[in-house]
Amino acid sequence: MGLFFCLPSLERSQAVTLKFTLKDRRDRVIYEKFLTPIARSGIASLKIPTSETFGELEMNHIYRWKFSIAYNNGDRHEEVERLDSASCDETDPNR
Repeated sequence: MGLFFCLPSLERSQAVTLKFTLKDRRDRVIYEKFLTPIARSGIASLKIPTSETFGELEMNHIYRWKFSIAYNNGDRHEEVERLDSASCDETDPNR
């Protein structure tokens, strides 16, 4: 499974943290990944692992994800987040 994000142009001189978090319906973190910023704007992809250490996402379960861009200057009002996500609770995997 992979997700795609549209990223703004980030200068190499900017101290930026990119973070993806996947949580279950009880708000427990089941996967978290820090990404390396890219210098140009564009589409970035993130592949969610399916290894034995991570396990598979289960059908009929609700998951929430958040992708955040935090500028590391200590000023939290500049943080950009995707707060809501689509639920992955489809019963038909072909949809």
